[in-house]
Amino acid sequence: AIGSWAFRAAAWTEDCRAAEMLANLVASKPVMVQPSVPRFLRQGDKARVLATVINNTDSAQLITTRIEIFDPSTGAVIAEYDDRSTLAANAQDTVGIDITAPVDLSMIGYRVELDSRVCRWRTGSYSHSGSLDTGYRQRTFLP
Repeated sequence: AIGSWAFRAAAWTEDCRAAEMLANLVASKPVMVQPSVPRFLRQGDKARVLATVINNTDSAQLITTRIEIFDPSTGAVIAEYDDRSTLAANAQDTVGIDITAPVDLSMIGYRVELDSRVCRWRTGSYSHSGSLDTGYRQRTFLP
């Protein structure tokens, strides 16, 4: 879910009769992706970038998920993973890609994209992106 709220209302009359109402509201998209990435990486570290794909609809969905690892300074894709599967109604699945942090980049970016035919007339495309610090810094050593 993107967010949830709890509402509470209370009312009373002059003759001390009272009433109370409670309601919860949850905001979500029909199909969502939630990435799970390490907080940081060091040069040469091996890690697995995961994404949880969530189907909030009442029907099975054919979903294509793409995870890309890229160089933010050039946009060049370093690694990619594609998964195409049918996800049951109100279910979730996890996909992932194994990466090794490059030794020559100070930062790598990640993108998780999801395509699903949510309705007969509309195709949904949802994505999430970010970056990870690899700890690389160019250093100059004095002779």
